[in-house]
Amino acid sequence: MSNYIPEEIINDIRARCNIEDIISSYIPLKKNGNRYKALCPFHNEKTPSFVVSPERQTFHCFGCNKGGNIFTFIMEKENVDFPEAARILASRCGIFIPENYDPAKNEEYKKTVNQREKLYSIHKIISGWYSDILFKEQGKEGLKYLYDRGITKDIITKFKIGFAPNAWDSCINLLKNKRFTENNIILAGLAVKNEKSNRVYDRFRNRIIFPIWSDRGDIVAFSSRTIEENPTGGKYINSPETPIFKKSRILYALPLAKNGIKEKGYAILCEGQIDTIAMHRSGLDNTIAPQGTAFTDEQAQIIKRYTDKVYICFDADTAGINATLKAINIFIEYEFDIKIVMLPDKQDPDSIFNKSGKEILVGFVNNAVDFFDFLLTLATKDKDLSSPHVKNEIAKNIIDKLSKIKSNIIRASYASILADRLNIQEKIILTELKRAYNKNSNEYNRFKNDDENENNTVIVDEETNPIIAESEKTLLGLSIIDGTVGRRLDEDLPVELISNSIIGKALNLAISLTVNGEWENISNELSNLLNEFPDSELSKSLTCDSDFSIKFDRSKAVDDCIRSIKLQHNKTLTDSLFLKLKSIKDTTEKKELFTQITKLQKEKRVLL
Repeated sequence: MSNYIPEEIINDIRARCNIEDIISSYIPLKKNGNRYKALCPFHNEKTPSFVVSPERQTFHCFGCNKGGNIFTFIMEKENVDFPEAARILASRCGIFIPENYDPAKNEEYKKTVNQREKLYSIHKIISGWYSDILFKEQGKEGLKYLYDRGITKDIITKFKIGFAPNAWDSCINLLKNKRFTENNIILAGLAVKNEKSNRVYDRFRNRIIFPIWSDRGDIVAFSSRTIEENPTGGKYINSPETPIFKKSRILYALPLAKNGIKEKGYAILCEGQIDTIAMHRSGLDNTIAPQGTAFTDEQAQIIKRYTDKVYICFDADTAGINATLKAINIFIEYEFDIKIVMLPDKQDPDSIFNKSGKEILVGFVNNAVDFFDFLLTLATKDKDLSSPHVKNEIAKNIIDKLSKIKSNIIRASYASILADRLNIQEKIILTELKRAYNKNSNEYNRFKNDDENENNTVIVDEETNPIIAESEKTLLGLSIIDGTVGRRLDEDLPVELISNSIIGKALNLAISLTVNGEWENISNELSNLLNEFPDSELSKSLTCDSDFSIKFDRSKAVDDCIRSIKLQHNKTLTDSLFLKLKSIKDTTEKKELFTQITKLQKEKRVLL
């Protein structure tokens, strides 16, 4: 699925969606003048501090500082990225979003989307059919298999488990009667065509069926398990990848686990459907599983929407350990707090649940160890720690993983533990870790010493200057409500004096729009800027203008803010020149600097 959504479609969504309607579908809003107030949906509070502006189509909470537009709200509330938020809103207001946009081929893309909708319908119909069959004569062997494993009717219903009958064309005939073509059925992955005989037959036959959901809750595929002791096919058969099913983007049972993940504060990652179901049966309803043979970056990013803490609960065999190590590497890159559930050898969650009960399984989860302890235990098992070569190999392997951790504090903490465990001086481990980190990190230059700066100039981050920041916020607010302010700023405030902060970017945009005769579009354009640069101060400026009362002297406020910004830049430049003066010995160059400083001091007196 392409993440690109054309600007005209975004604008259409914004035009059709009223922010008060969208937000009121989640929380009750109370009219307050020309705005609405409510208890914030993003943090606990007793006094409403959440404000919605219908005029600006923005919201802002003065308690937790979250704010933005309709897209930002959906992103925060549903834990999704911008493209997904746009799709959620589009579905609510009946707007079509093509998967891959090309204006010249718009009709072709409409056909593609129509095809996808057919695939969703096929999966929904067949899932219900499989569920019905499980409780009929055709499915009695499948139902017996599930009951024998202790899977009760409520669990069957929760996970929509079904049964594919022992027939070659039942699924095909049902869908054809629903007016789906043979090509649709094959494309959905529910039928297979034999290229030699040209015969088309059902993919799933005489099997337990587990529906696979997208993170939005649509059924997009199936996984199946045979009930035969000596099956002619594989023990498990899964749907192939289709236009609506990409294994690398799917986590089994995520729609069922979302609330559990939020409530418990972490996700549990298992290996497959049966293990995930066993965990849910044990009360661990925050459990999910990768759909496929390996965990992927895309799956880690999906989990990150809901939590930054994960428990990996893979099998304790060689394949499971290798899968755990690969998952650790991915989770480290995305800054997760990682724990490992240490299961007994040759056991998995399902076997533990069935043999020992849920209390034992929950106990293993509660005793999960930090991933670093897991790595150390694995690396030192049956090793001679008195050997310098063995120590070197162990340290090298672990340091390689630690070097991917972005936090200096966390890296240093693990380095201390590693040094203690291997009986090596901590500074040696830190030196090796720093070398490995600098090699791997794309941000190495940020950690270079200031004296490496070739020009020896003083670099000032204007975003950290509170006087400039406050002045720019005031000017932005005034530019939004008064169409004359932008023109004043264009004449009296040099563009190079406006900071590179988000508010500075917004102020520049407001000035540009005003000068170009588009002042009326400022709110819309700044709302677009919020999509690209979510910022609480910008959302506050867009949502609230109560600071500017009728008696407020706007002209004087503009003058004061311009003067404050110029004075701060004057001070910064003067300080930098004085600092540079200390290191210069050349008389001529010193004289030039004194001239510059004198000029700046005169400008300062004029401003004052």
